[in-house]
Amino acid sequence: MITETHMERQDERYLTACGLEPSGCIYFDIETTGLKAETSHLYLIGYAVKTASGDDKGKIDKKDKDRQKEKNRRTDPSAHIEEEGTWKIVQLFAEKTPDEETVLRRFADICGEYRTVIHFNGDRFDIPYLEKKYAEYGLPSPFGRMSTVDIYRRIRPYKAFLALERLNQKTVEKFLGIRRKDQYDGGQLIDVYRFYRDRLSPDPEGDLRKLMLHNYEDVLGMFSLTKLLSYSLAIEAGKKEECCPSVKLARRPMSLDGERTDELRISYRLPVPVPVLAQSEMDLWGVRLSEDVCEIDVPVREGTLAHYFQDYRNYYYLPEEDRAIHKSVAQFVDKDHRVKAKADNCYVKKQSRFLPIPKGAEDAEEAYPVFRETRKEKTGWIELTDKLLDTLLQDEDAAGKYLRLLLDSADAAKNKAGRRKAQKEV
Repeated sequence: MITETHMERQDERYLTACGLEPSGCIYFDIETTGLKAETSHLYLIGYAVKTASGDDKGKIDKKDKDRQKEKNRRTDPSAHIEEEGTWKIVQLFAEKTPDEETVLRRFADICGEYRTVIHFNGDRFDIPYLEKKYAEYGLPSPFGRMSTVDIYRRIRPYKAFLALERLNQKTVEKFLGIRRKDQYDGGQLIDVYRFYRDRLSPDPEGDLRKLMLHNYEDVLGMFSLTKLLSYSLAIEAGKKEECCPSVKLARRPMSLDGERTDELRISYRLPVPVPVLAQSEMDLWGVRLSEDVCEIDVPVREGTLAHYFQDYRNYYYLPEEDRAIHKSVAQFVDKDHRVKAKADNCYVKKQSRFLPIPKGAEDAEEAYPVFRETRKEKTGWIELTDKLLDTLLQDEDAAGKYLRLLLDSADAAKNKAGRRKAQKEV
Protein backbone atom coordinates (compact mmCIF):
# COMPACT_ATOMS: atom_id res chain seq x y z
CA MET A 1 0.00 0.00 0.00
CA ILE A 2 1.25 3.47 -0.91
CA THR A 3 0.40 6.45 1.33
CA GLU A 4 0.72 10.07 0.24
CA THR A 5 0.03 13.17 2.33
CA HIS A 6 -0.64 16.78 1.29
CA MET A 7 -1.26 19.91 3.34
CA GLU A 8 -3.96 22.33 2.20
CA ARG A 9 -5.96 25.29 3.54
CA GLN A 10 -9.73 25.52 3.93
CA ASP A 11 -12.15 28.29 4.87
CA GLU A 12 -13.90 26.60 7.79
CA ARG A 13 -16.74 29.11 8.21
CA TYR A 14 -19.03 27.03 6.00
CA LEU A 15 -18.68 24.02 8.28
CA THR A 16 -19.25 25.99 11.46
CA ALA A 17 -22.26 27.75 9.89
CA CYS A 18 -23.77 24.27 9.42
CA GLY A 19 -23.23 23.52 13.11
CA LEU A 20 -20.23 21.29 12.43
CA GLU A 21 -16.98 21.27 14.38
CA PRO A 22 -14.17 21.15 11.78
CA SER A 23 -11.93 19.06 14.01
CA GLY A 24 -14.65 16.39 14.15
CA CYS A 25 -15.12 16.12 10.36
CA ILE A 26 -13.51 13.89 7.76
CA TYR A 27 -13.92 14.24 4.00
CA PHE A 28 -13.40 11.24 1.76
CA ASP A 29 -13.61 9.97 -1.81
CA ILE A 30 -12.96 6.50 -3.27
CA GLU A 31 -11.75 5.06 -6.56
CA THR A 32 -12.88 1.63 -7.71
CA THR A 33 -12.66 -0.64 -10.77
CA GLY A 34 -16.46 -0.75 -11.10
CA LEU A 35 -19.80 0.27 -9.64
CA LYS A 36 -20.68 -3.03 -7.95
CA ALA A 37 -18.69 -3.95 -4.86
CA GLU A 38 -19.30 -7.67 -5.49
CA THR A 39 -17.54 -7.67 -8.87
CA SER A 40 -14.96 -4.87 -8.57
CA HIS A 41 -12.09 -3.73 -6.37
CA LEU A 42 -11.40 -0.68 -4.26
CA TYR A 43 -7.96 0.70 -5.08
CA LEU A 44 -7.82 4.17 -3.53
CA ILE A 45 -9.33 6.14 -0.65
CA GLY A 46 -8.49 9.78 -0.22
CA TYR A 47 -9.53 11.57 2.95
CA ALA A 48 -9.00 14.98 4.51
CA VAL A 49 -8.91 15.91 8.19
CA LYS A 50 -8.07 19.05 10.10
CA THR A 51 -4.54 18.90 11.46
CA ALA A 52 -3.64 19.31 15.10
CA SER A 53 -1.59 22.40 15.82
CA GLY A 54 1.55 20.32 16.08
CA ASP A 55 0.99 18.89 12.59
CA ASP A 56 0.34 22.26 10.98
CA LYS A 57 3.22 22.25 8.53
CA GLY A 58 3.62 25.52 6.75
CA LYS A 59 0.94 27.17 8.85
CA ILE A 60 0.92 30.95 8.86
CA ASP A 61 2.36 32.39 12.02
CA LYS A 62 -0.50 33.38 14.35
CA LYS A 63 0.88 36.88 14.97
CA ASP A 64 1.21 37.49 11.22
CA LYS A 65 -2.33 36.28 10.68
CA ASP A 66 -3.69 38.51 13.45
CA ARG A 67 -1.83 41.49 11.99
CA GLN A 68 -3.36 40.79 8.57
CA LYS A 69 -6.84 40.58 10.08
CA GLU A 70 -6.38 43.91 11.83
CA LYS A 71 -5.12 45.49 8.60
CA ASN A 72 -8.19 44.22 6.74
CA ARG A 73 -10.48 45.64 9.42
CA ARG A 74 -8.85 49.07 9.14
CA THR A 75 -8.96 49.19 5.33
CA ASP A 76 -12.42 47.65 4.96
CA PRO A 77 -14.43 47.10 8.16
CA SER A 78 -17.07 45.13 6.26
CA ALA A 79 -14.58 42.74 4.67
CA HIS A 80 -14.94 39.06 5.47
CA ILE A 81 -11.97 37.43 7.16
CA GLU A 82 -11.61 33.83 6.09
CA GLU A 83 -11.36 31.49 9.04
CA GLU A 84 -8.79 29.20 7.51
CA GLY A 85 -7.40 26.03 8.95
CA THR A 86 -4.77 23.61 7.75
CA TRP A 87 -6.08 20.27 6.57
CA LYS A 88 -4.24 17.08 5.76
CA ILE A 89 -5.20 15.13 2.63
CA VAL A 90 -4.07 11.52 2.87
CA GLN A 91 -4.31 8.95 0.06
CA LEU A 92 -4.30 5.20 0.68
CA PHE A 93 -3.45 3.40 -2.56
CA ALA A 94 -3.74 -0.36 -3.09
CA GLU A 95 -0.83 -1.31 -5.36
CA LYS A 96 -2.24 -4.81 -5.73
CA THR A 97 -5.64 -6.40 -5.08
CA PRO A 98 -4.73 -7.94 -1.66
CA ASP A 99 -3.96 -4.40 -0.41
CA GLU A 100 -7.69 -3.68 -0.55
CA GLU A 101 -8.25 -5.06 2.94
CA THR A 102 -5.33 -3.06 4.32
CA VAL A 103 -6.76 0.14 2.87
CA LEU A 104 -10.17 -0.64 4.37
CA ARG A 105 -8.74 -1.36 7.83
CA ARG A 106 -6.60 1.79 7.84
CA PHE A 107 -9.54 3.97 6.78
CA ALA A 108 -11.82 2.45 9.43
CA ASP A 109 -9.23 3.20 12.11
CA ILE A 110 -9.03 6.82 10.95
CA CYS A 111 -12.83 7.23 10.88
CA GLY A 112 -12.98 6.08 14.48
CA GLU A 113 -11.46 9.42 15.49
CA TYR A 114 -14.18 11.56 13.85
CA ARG A 115 -17.91 12.19 14.27
CA THR A 116 -19.02 13.45 10.85
CA VAL A 117 -18.16 12.17 7.38
CA ILE A 118 -18.48 14.58 4.44
CA HIS A 119 -18.64 13.52 0.81
CA PHE A 120 -20.15 14.22 -2.61
CA ASN A 121 -22.94 11.77 -3.53
CA GLY A 122 -21.44 9.29 -1.08
CA ASP A 123 -24.83 8.34 0.36
CA ARG A 124 -25.69 6.82 -2.99
CA PHE A 125 -22.37 5.22 -3.99
CA ASP A 126 -19.27 5.54 -1.81
CA ILE A 127 -20.74 4.55 1.56
CA PRO A 128 -22.88 1.60 0.30
CA TYR A 129 -19.88 0.36 -1.70
CA LEU A 130 -17.56 0.48 1.30
CA GLU A 131 -20.11 -1.11 3.61
CA LYS A 132 -20.35 -4.09 1.27
CA LYS A 133 -16.58 -4.33 1.19
CA TYR A 134 -16.35 -4.25 4.98
CA ALA A 135 -18.98 -7.00 5.16
CA GLU A 136 -17.04 -9.03 2.58
CA TYR A 137 -13.98 -9.03 4.86
CA GLY A 138 -16.01 -9.51 8.02
CA LEU A 139 -15.07 -6.06 9.27
CA PRO A 140 -17.40 -3.58 11.05
CA SER A 141 -18.37 -0.55 9.00
CA PRO A 142 -17.11 2.74 10.50
CA PHE A 143 -20.16 4.66 9.25
CA GLY A 144 -22.72 3.26 11.67
CA ARG A 145 -21.69 5.62 14.45
CA MET A 146 -21.05 8.66 12.25
CA SER A 147 -23.34 11.41 10.99
CA THR A 148 -23.12 12.09 7.28
CA VAL A 149 -23.17 15.26 5.16
CA ASP A 150 -23.73 14.62 1.47
CA ILE A 151 -22.93 17.87 -0.33
CA TYR A 152 -24.66 16.59 -3.47
CA ARG A 153 -27.95 16.01 -1.64
CA ARG A 154 -27.73 19.35 0.14
CA ILE A 155 -27.41 21.30 -3.12
CA ARG A 156 -29.67 19.15 -5.32
CA PRO A 157 -32.82 21.19 -4.45
CA TYR A 158 -31.01 24.29 -5.74
CA LYS A 159 -29.93 22.82 -9.09
CA ALA A 160 -32.33 24.96 -11.13
CA PHE A 161 -31.69 27.98 -8.92
CA LEU A 162 -27.97 27.72 -9.72
CA ALA A 163 -28.72 27.08 -13.42
CA LEU A 164 -26.74 23.83 -13.42
CA GLU A 165 -27.58 21.26 -16.06
CA ARG A 166 -25.73 18.52 -14.21
CA LEU A 167 -24.57 18.01 -10.64
CA ASN A 168 -21.49 15.87 -11.09
CA GLN A 169 -18.42 17.13 -9.25
CA LYS A 170 -16.55 18.48 -12.25
CA THR A 171 -19.59 20.48 -13.46
CA VAL A 172 -20.08 22.03 -10.05
CA GLU A 173 -16.36 22.83 -9.79
CA LYS A 174 -16.56 24.58 -13.16
CA PHE A 175 -19.48 26.65 -11.82
CA LEU A 176 -17.23 27.69 -8.93
CA GLY A 177 -14.38 28.58 -11.30
CA ILE A 178 -12.12 25.72 -10.20
CA ARG A 179 -9.60 24.52 -12.77
CA ARG A 180 -8.29 20.98 -12.51
CA LYS A 181 -5.02 19.57 -13.77
CA ASP A 182 -6.64 16.15 -13.91
CA GLN A 183 -8.11 15.44 -17.37
CA TYR A 184 -9.69 12.04 -16.67
CA ASP A 185 -12.86 10.70 -15.12
CA GLY A 186 -13.05 7.66 -12.85
CA GLY A 187 -14.19 5.33 -15.63
CA GLN A 188 -11.24 6.24 -17.87
CA LEU A 189 -8.79 5.46 -15.07
CA ILE A 190 -9.98 1.89 -14.45
CA ASP A 191 -7.79 0.44 -17.21
CA VAL A 192 -4.93 2.71 -16.16
CA TYR A 193 -5.06 1.15 -12.69
CA ARG A 194 -5.36 -2.39 -14.03
CA PHE A 195 -2.31 -1.94 -16.23
CA TYR A 196 -0.41 -0.48 -13.27
CA ARG A 197 -1.53 -3.25 -10.90
CA ASP A 198 -0.71 -6.04 -13.36
CA ARG A 199 2.67 -4.47 -14.21
CA LEU A 200 1.72 -4.00 -17.83
CA SER A 201 2.05 -0.21 -17.84
CA PRO A 202 4.75 1.23 -20.08
CA ASP A 203 4.95 4.23 -17.71
CA PRO A 204 4.10 3.04 -14.17
CA GLU A 205 5.24 6.26 -12.48
CA GLY A 206 3.25 8.40 -14.88
CA ASP A 207 0.14 6.25 -14.49
CA LEU A 208 0.46 6.34 -10.69
CA ARG A 209 0.56 10.15 -10.88
CA LYS A 210 -2.64 10.18 -12.98
CA LEU A 211 -4.45 7.97 -10.48
CA MET A 212 -3.33 9.91 -7.43
CA LEU A 213 -3.95 13.33 -9.00
CA HIS A 214 -7.55 12.49 -9.89
CA ASN A 215 -8.40 11.39 -6.37
CA TYR A 216 -6.42 14.22 -4.75
CA GLU A 217 -8.29 16.87 -6.76
CA ASP A 218 -11.62 15.20 -5.95
CA VAL A 219 -10.89 15.47 -2.23
CA LEU A 220 -9.42 18.97 -2.49
CA GLY A 221 -12.39 20.08 -4.59
CA MET A 222 -14.77 19.20 -1.76
CA PHE A 223 -13.31 22.06 0.26
CA SER A 224 -14.71 24.44 -2.36
CA LEU A 225 -17.89 22.40 -2.82
CA THR A 226 -18.57 22.92 0.89
CA LYS A 227 -19.13 26.59 0.08
CA LEU A 228 -22.19 25.57 -1.95
CA LEU A 229 -23.91 24.85 1.35
CA SER A 230 -24.11 28.64 1.71
CA TYR A 231 -27.06 28.73 -0.71
CA SER A 232 -29.24 26.52 1.46
CA LEU A 233 -27.97 28.36 4.55
CA ALA A 234 -28.97 31.65 2.92
CA ILE A 235 -32.59 30.55 2.41
CA GLU A 236 -32.80 29.03 5.88
CA ALA A 237 -31.42 32.23 7.44
CA GLY A 238 -34.36 34.19 6.01
CA LYS A 239 -36.84 31.81 7.67
CA LYS A 240 -35.52 32.32 11.17
CA GLU A 241 -37.44 34.61 13.48
CA GLU A 242 -34.23 36.37 14.49
CA CYS A 243 -33.70 37.43 10.87
CA CYS A 244 -33.93 41.24 10.70
CA PRO A 245 -34.68 42.16 7.08
CA SER A 246 -34.77 45.67 5.74
CA VAL A 247 -37.46 46.77 3.28
CA LYS A 248 -37.61 49.56 0.74
CA LEU A 249 -39.89 50.49 -2.13
CA ALA A 250 -38.03 50.80 -5.41
CA ARG A 251 -38.87 51.57 -9.03
CA ARG A 252 -38.50 48.67 -11.44
CA PRO A 253 -36.70 49.25 -14.77
CA MET A 254 -39.01 50.13 -17.64
CA SER A 255 -40.34 47.04 -19.44
CA LEU A 256 -40.37 46.54 -23.21
CA ASP A 257 -43.97 47.73 -23.40
CA GLY A 258 -43.03 50.97 -21.67
CA GLU A 259 -44.53 50.19 -18.27
CA ARG A 260 -42.73 50.96 -15.05
CA THR A 261 -43.94 49.56 -11.72
CA ASP A 262 -42.82 49.57 -8.13
CA GLU A 263 -41.28 46.62 -6.33
CA LEU A 264 -40.81 45.80 -2.69
CA ARG A 265 -37.18 44.91 -2.02
CA ILE A 266 -36.50 42.83 1.09
CA SER A 267 -32.86 42.27 1.98
CA TYR A 268 -31.01 40.54 4.79
CA ARG A 269 -27.47 39.54 5.68
CA LEU A 270 -26.25 36.01 5.12
CA PRO A 271 -24.43 33.92 7.75
CA VAL A 272 -21.64 33.23 5.23
CA PRO A 273 -20.99 34.74 1.80
CA VAL A 274 -22.03 32.80 -1.30
CA PRO A 275 -19.11 31.93 -3.60
CA VAL A 276 -20.85 32.85 -6.87
CA LEU A 277 -23.64 35.33 -7.57
CA ALA A 278 -26.94 33.50 -8.08
CA GLN A 279 -30.35 34.79 -8.99
CA SER A 280 -33.62 33.16 -9.90
CA GLU A 281 -37.18 34.10 -10.77
CA MET A 282 -40.00 32.51 -8.80
CA ASP A 283 -43.60 32.71 -9.98
CA LEU A 284 -44.20 36.12 -8.41
CA TRP A 285 -40.88 37.34 -7.09
CA GLY A 286 -37.16 37.18 -7.70
CA VAL A 287 -34.23 36.39 -5.45
CA ARG A 288 -30.61 37.42 -5.77
CA LEU A 289 -27.73 36.13 -3.62
CA SER A 290 -24.56 38.14 -3.88
CA GLU A 291 -21.65 37.95 -1.46
CA ASP A 292 -23.22 38.27 1.99
CA VAL A 293 -26.63 39.72 1.06
CA CYS A 294 -29.90 38.18 -0.10
CA GLU A 295 -32.33 40.44 -1.93
CA ILE A 296 -35.96 39.47 -2.56
CA ASP A 297 -37.72 41.62 -5.16
CA VAL A 298 -41.51 41.48 -5.10
CA PRO A 299 -43.21 43.38 -7.95
CA VAL A 300 -46.16 45.47 -6.79
CA ARG A 301 -49.26 44.64 -8.80
CA GLU A 302 -51.36 47.58 -9.91
CA GLY A 303 -54.90 47.17 -11.21
CA THR A 304 -58.33 45.89 -10.28
CA LEU A 305 -58.79 42.67 -8.31
CA ALA A 306 -61.74 41.03 -6.60
CA HIS A 307 -62.28 39.97 -3.00
CA TYR A 308 -64.49 36.87 -2.97
CA PHE A 309 -66.90 36.08 -0.13
CA GLN A 310 -66.96 32.41 0.82
CA ASP A 311 -70.61 32.18 2.01
CA TYR A 312 -72.07 33.24 -1.33
CA ARG A 313 -75.55 31.90 -0.42
CA ASN A 314 -75.92 34.85 1.93
CA TYR A 315 -75.21 37.38 -0.81
CA TYR A 316 -76.88 38.95 -3.80
CA TYR A 317 -75.10 40.05 -6.95
CA LEU A 318 -75.81 43.48 -8.46
CA PRO A 319 -75.17 43.15 -12.22
CA GLU A 320 -75.28 46.89 -12.92
CA GLU A 321 -72.66 47.58 -10.26
CA ASP A 322 -70.69 44.32 -10.73
CA ARG A 323 -70.48 43.60 -7.03
CA ALA A 324 -72.08 41.46 -4.33
CA ILE A 325 -73.79 42.68 -1.17
CA HIS A 326 -75.00 40.82 1.90
CA LYS A 327 -78.68 39.82 1.95
CA SER A 328 -79.27 42.01 5.02
CA VAL A 329 -78.54 45.00 2.79
CA ALA A 330 -79.86 43.53 -0.46
CA GLN A 331 -83.40 43.53 0.92
CA PHE A 332 -83.47 47.27 0.31
CA VAL A 333 -82.52 46.85 -3.38
CA ASP A 334 -85.18 46.47 -6.06
CA LYS A 335 -85.57 42.80 -7.02
CA ASP A 336 -85.12 43.71 -10.69
CA HIS A 337 -81.59 44.91 -9.95
CA ARG A 338 -80.36 41.94 -7.98
CA VAL A 339 -79.85 38.18 -8.42
CA LYS A 340 -78.74 35.50 -6.04
CA ALA A 341 -75.00 35.41 -5.96
CA LYS A 342 -72.95 32.48 -7.21
CA ALA A 343 -69.47 31.49 -6.11
CA ASP A 344 -67.92 33.14 -9.19
CA ASN A 345 -69.62 36.53 -8.82
CA CYS A 346 -69.77 36.90 -5.05
CA TYR A 347 -67.15 39.61 -4.82
CA VAL A 348 -66.32 43.25 -4.47
CA LYS A 349 -63.67 44.79 -6.69
CA LYS A 350 -61.00 47.29 -5.91
CA GLN A 351 -58.47 49.22 -7.93
CA SER A 352 -55.24 49.63 -6.01
CA ARG A 353 -51.72 48.29 -5.52
CA PHE A 354 -51.27 44.75 -4.24
CA LEU A 355 -48.66 42.39 -2.81
CA PRO A 356 -48.80 38.61 -3.35
CA ILE A 357 -49.74 36.29 -0.52
CA PRO A 358 -48.73 32.70 -1.34
CA LYS A 359 -51.25 29.89 -1.10
CA GLY A 360 -51.46 28.46 2.40
CA ALA A 361 -50.76 31.74 4.20
CA GLU A 362 -53.79 31.37 6.47
CA ASP A 363 -52.61 33.86 9.08
CA ALA A 364 -52.22 36.60 6.52
CA GLU A 365 -55.61 35.82 4.99
CA GLU A 366 -57.21 36.25 8.39
CA ALA A 367 -55.47 39.58 8.98
CA TYR A 368 -56.10 41.15 5.57
CA PRO A 369 -58.81 40.96 2.88
CA VAL A 370 -57.39 38.78 0.11
CA PHE A 371 -58.00 39.70 -3.54
CA ARG A 372 -57.75 37.58 -6.68
CA GLU A 373 -58.15 38.03 -10.40
CA THR A 374 -60.41 34.97 -10.54
CA ARG A 375 -61.91 32.86 -7.78
CA LYS A 376 -59.68 29.90 -8.68
CA GLU A 377 -56.44 31.84 -8.78
CA LYS A 378 -54.10 30.14 -6.30
CA THR A 379 -52.16 33.24 -5.37
CA GLY A 380 -53.89 35.78 -3.19
CA TRP A 381 -53.13 39.50 -3.06
CA ILE A 382 -53.39 41.97 -0.22
CA GLU A 383 -53.79 45.68 -0.73
CA LEU A 384 -50.56 47.62 -0.25
CA THR A 385 -52.05 50.49 1.71
CA ASP A 386 -49.92 53.33 3.01
CA LYS A 387 -50.34 51.88 6.51
CA LEU A 388 -49.16 48.42 5.46
CA LEU A 389 -46.23 49.88 3.55
CA ASP A 390 -45.15 51.94 6.56
CA THR A 391 -45.42 48.83 8.75
CA LEU A 392 -43.21 46.79 6.41
CA LEU A 393 -40.69 49.61 6.08
CA GLN A 394 -40.39 50.25 9.82
CA ASP A 395 -41.27 47.00 11.60
CA GLU A 396 -38.65 44.23 11.23
CA ASP A 397 -41.01 41.65 12.75
CA ALA A 398 -43.70 42.38 10.16
CA ALA A 399 -41.14 42.34 7.34
CA GLY A 400 -39.74 39.07 8.66
CA LYS A 401 -43.18 37.43 8.70
CA TYR A 402 -43.82 38.41 5.09
CA LEU A 403 -40.34 37.21 4.07
CA ARG A 404 -40.98 33.81 5.65
CA LEU A 405 -44.27 33.51 3.75
CA LEU A 406 -42.40 33.94 0.47
CA LEU A 407 -39.59 31.53 1.33
CA ASP A 408 -41.97 28.89 2.66
CA SER A 409 -44.01 29.08 -0.54
CA ALA A 410 -40.84 28.50 -2.59
CA ASP A 411 -40.08 25.41 -0.51
CA ALA A 412 -43.61 24.11 -0.98
CA ALA A 413 -43.36 24.52 -4.75
CA LYS A 414 -39.94 22.87 -4.78
CA ASN A 415 -41.15 19.90 -2.76
CA LYS A 416 -44.23 19.50 -4.96
CA ALA A 417 -42.07 19.51 -8.09
CA GLY A 418 -39.75 16.98 -6.46
CA ARG A 419 -42.68 14.66 -5.68
CA ARG A 420 -43.93 14.88 -9.28
CA LYS A 421 -40.47 14.03 -10.58
CA ALA A 422 -40.16 11.08 -8.21
CA GLN A 423 -43.58 9.77 -9.32
CA LYS A 424 -42.52 9.97 -12.96
CA GLU A 425 -39.28 8.14 -12.19
CA VAL A 426 -41.23 5.35 -10.46
